[in-house]
Amino acid sequence: NGEWYILRKMPSEILSMKDLGMPPPIAHHLTSERMNKGGLIIVSGNPGHGKSTTLASVIVERLKRYSGICITIEDPIEMPLQGDHGGGICFQRPVSGEEEFAQAIRGALRAYPAKTNAMMMIGEVRDTETAALALRSAVDGRLVLLTMHAGNIIQSIQRLCSMAARTITAEEVRELLSSSFRMALHQQLMTQPGAAKARLVVDALLDTQAVAGTIRARNLPLDTLKNDLLQQRKAFQLNLPIELRKLD
Repeated sequence: NGEWYILRKMPSEILSMKDLGMPPPIAHHLTSERMNKGGLIIVSGNPGHGKSTTLASVIVERLKRYSGICITIEDPIEMPLQGDHGGGICFQRPVSGEEEFAQAIRGALRAYPAKTNAMMMIGEVRDTETAALALRSAVDGRLVLLTMHAGNIIQSIQRLCSMAARTITAEEVRELLSSSFRMALHQQLMTQPGAAKARLVVDALLDTQAVAGTIRARNLPLDTLKNDLLQQRKAFQLNLPIELRKLD
């Protein structure tokens, strides 16, 4: 009848995407120079399937390649990212509760020097104001990376829109997401009998012109994105190029 504590062991190092088992075509898009123009990357999955581990790997790789600053907002901090990574640096901010999450995001938006590659990582979006702030933050030239609990890519996009629409209008939500969307991942760790470690299974959706148009069109349900997802999945399997929309 005393106090209970829940503990999590933090890893001592950040694994590369190759060591994680991230498919090379998807790793290529996650680390592309194109993302330096900013936007939104959504990583979804069920609890315990390595979402934060994937984002940590992406952040370290991008800081080493392109320098800049990353600020993480997490409840709790899960990966050892604080400090220098190549020519870049990461600052981790622990928060607790919905109000502090929103305050931390607003504070982070004022913390980036001008003309610097900027990233913000939001560890698990789970309230309406955080969802709206994430969308608004991703259209100002910084790369926003966030995690969400969801069963698949379409569900993660629907959930993000649904949460944000309780704070801002549904029309603005679709417009912001259409402008900022760069990539959505859904991942699972599949355990195979006799295998030394679990296998990472990843689904991805990239920001083609068709995807951006579907998100923007309020008369189209977000379920329509399933067609784009199936086409891109086939392209990834056949190692075919996917034409992304041009960014300003």
